[in-house]
Order: sequence, then structure tokens, then C-alpha cells
Amino acid sequence: MELRDRDWDNLLDSVRRARSVLVLGPDLGFGSDSAVATLTRDLADLLEREGETVRGQSLAAVAQQFEDDPNFGRSDLEREVVRFYSTRTAPSDEARGNEALATLPFALCITSRHDLGLEQALRATGKSVAVGHYRFRGDYTPVEFANTTQAPLLYYLHGVISDPPSMVLTERDRLEFLEHILAQRPRLPDSISAHLQKRDTTFVFLGFGLRHPYLRVLLHALKLNQYDRSFAVEAGPPPGGGLDDTVLFYQRGKITLSDGDVGAFVATLAERFRIAGGALTDGPTGLVRPRVFISYASEDAKEARRLWQGLESAGFETWLDKARLEGGNRWDTTIEQAIEHSDYVLVLQSRALAAKVDSYVNKEIDCARERARRVAAPFKCVIPLEWCGSG
Repeated sequence: MELRDRDWDNLLDSVRRARSVLVLGPDLGFGSDSAVATLTRDLADLLEREGETVRGQSLAAVAQQFEDDPNFGRSDLEREVVRFYSTRTAPSDEARGNEALATLPFALCITSRHDLGLEQALRATGKSVAVGHYRFRGDYTPVEFANTTQAPLLYYLHGVISDPPSMVLTERDRLEFLEHILAQRPRLPDSISAHLQKRDTTFVFLGFGLRHPYLRVLLHALKLNQYDRSFAVEAGPPPGGGLDDTVLFYQRGKITLSDGDVGAFVATLAERFRIAGGALTDGPTGLVRPRVFISYASEDAKEARRLWQGLESAGFETWLDKARLEGGNRWDTTIEQAIEHSDYVLVLQSRALAAKVDSYVNKEIDCARERARRVAAPFKCVIPLEWCGSG
């Protein structure tokens, strides 16, 4: 389906207000000579020279065969990928696409690609670019960034060529990557997780491959797009045309999925952005608001909800179990993650709370106290609020 005028209006408003996160995927292609397609052919050629029959078509499948082949191995695979991306010159249409993206006010860009095109384009605009990457076989690594459109963060979700072991290349890597992401070992940096779960955030997925089961699981694991409408552009409709089950699924999940040329979409978006007058702010993006977790006794639920509504109206990102927990959530994990990612934990103290001898709220408070022990003074992240309304 094509984007309607009101879709473009909504997308432009979010981009101009710097409330959008750019997400680039492996199916991104600004032409027939895309980096992924060319690298796949190069690896296949090397296998064929050794007399092997290439059995797969995707990069992950060919890379897996390359790694498993007795004539090669993991180190050879990493070396070939690093060599390819270090020496590759992007075709003109791809370079123009990255240049157009770099002009748009994204404070956070997430890519599952390994090419350096967007990073180079961002630097060419004069922006102060911070770079981070996920190491799925490594330890948790925090990432801090300015959260402004002039100092964006480019985060390599599938690793970077400067750290070859971090790269997700093969089918086996993809499965291990998903396993680590789902188990949060290591978890994504808190600064990024907080962005991904913010209200009023629009995600712009370009070539992310939402029709592929692997990437649909990844999208679910990252908990993207829980609140606001987002947009995805994929190359080509499903076989036979018409809407497939994937499109219908994402429409229900507030993602408008458009079939079309990614390069043409980027050029149109950049031109509409220019005609509309450019960015509406050069300051902080508005994506980050202080996060407050409200802990309370069940008897005080009514007052807790009033407090939640007041804080939300005042501009805080507020977490209340009755408002945030959904069917199927693992209670322990969800609550612990919410506390871990909150700036403040507000404990609604009352006679009902004091009377709790064996209750889950005591575990919440214990988690909050553990987090407080890691927060440097004089910052205070656990705040007691006395309430005398319950008996």
C-alpha cells in the first residue's frame, strides 16, 4: 500500500519535531548494487572457486556456509566482511540516499547493517556523531549521547567492522543474537531502551524486513512502537500482490507498511521536509522525559492512578503496573526492568503499605533500594510520598 496524504502529514510532523527514530535494516537497497547483495555474491564466488555449490541465497545463509566450509572459517569470514566494507565505494544512488537521510533531524539512528554509508554522510553534514554498537557475545556496555539532532547517536545493532567478533553475519549468529536480546544478556544500553519505549515516538523502518520471521521476533523483543503510529518501507509487495498476513498484523500494531522503492521514499521525505520548512527544533529532541515508577499497596490503587495521571500531564514518563502490564507479561521481569530503566521510584507510603508483611510491593521497594545503591550522591532516585488516605 502507498502512504496517504495524512500518513505523510503525520510522519513529517514527527520528523520535524525530532520525535522520530530511524531504523535501517538488511533489506535496505538504493539500487541493484546494494551492499548486502554485493557482499553475498562475493562470498558465493569465493566458495565456488573452491568447487563448492552455494546452497543459499541470503547473506546469512551464504555466510554460514562460508564459515562452515573446511577451506575457510570464522576468521576468514570476518576478514572478508571487514575488507569489503572498508574498501567499498557506494553507488551514487545509495550515496544520495544516505545524504538525504543525514539531513533529517534524527537524534537516534539504529542500523542492523555493517556499511559505513550513513555514518559518513552524517559526519559530512558537520554533525557531531556518537557511535555505539551491540556485542551479543560480550558484556553490557552503556552508551551516552547528547540526544540532539546536531549530535545524533548511530547505533550498530548487529555489530561493527571495527570489532569483528561483534558482527551478526551467519544464521547461527542471528539465532544467538536473538537469544541474547530476549534474555537481555547483555541488555541494550539503558539510554537506548528508554528511547525505544517512549510515548510520542515514531519509528521509521527502512528495509527492515518486517516480513521475515527473524526480524519480526527482533521487533517484538525490542518492544518498539507500543504507543504511536510508525512507518515502514519495504522493497516490493508479497507474491501475488495484495495484503498479506504480515501487513495486516502490523496495521493492527500501528505500523503503516508501504511497498515501494526505499530510495524514492527517502528522496520524497527529504523534499517534503524541505518544503514544509525543515525542523521545528534544534534543541533536545523531546524523546527523553524523566521516568517515574510508582510503587504502592493495592489498597491505594485509586490514589496511585490519580498520581500517575497528574505526572503524565506534567510531562513525566510514568510507569504504573495497572496501566503498563499486559496479558502474557512476566511480572517479575517486567517490573524489574521498569525499575531499572526509571529515573525515580516514587513509593506511596500509607498505613496499608506499612501493614504489608508478605506482598509483592515489598519486592518492588527492595529492587528500588538496590538501584538506589548504584546511583551516585546527591542524586536521589527513591522518593517516599506519604499518603494518609487508606486505612
